[in-house]
Amino acid sequence: MPSPDRQRLPNRRLCLTDVVSWHGADWLLSIGFDHGGRVREVFLSGPKCGSEIEATLADACILVSLLLQHDHEPAALLDRLSRDPVSPEDPAASPIGLVLERLAAMQASGAEAAREAYAAAAALGRLAS
Repeated sequence: MPSPDRQRLPNRRLCLTDVVSWHGADWLLSIGFDHGGRVREVFLSGPKCGSEIEATLADACILVSLLLQHDHEPAALLDRLSRDPVSPEDPAASPIGLVLERLAAMQASGAEAAREAYAAAAALGRLAS
């Protein structure tokens, strides 16, 4: 259930970055986690720095991140977005849809890798508690 209170992120936190493709273009997707291994922020960088689409996606990622920090579920957000063409089985109609697909898949798998990475980083003293 969404929370009216924003979950403040720790100053030092795990961030995973991967390349995702949408309509033939490669994008860098960075996913930030809280100390519990929950996804709390996303960033998406496009193939052309300074473009209007990159600015639009940066703003959209800020909004998605704020929703995640208020405990909205990625899968619930994804259900509200457009599909190409219209079926839930069809691919995302936008890069933000692609981001939410990735987040929902991570959440469905339990984000175990994120929790393990946090435990390893904490053991090395790399993260503030």
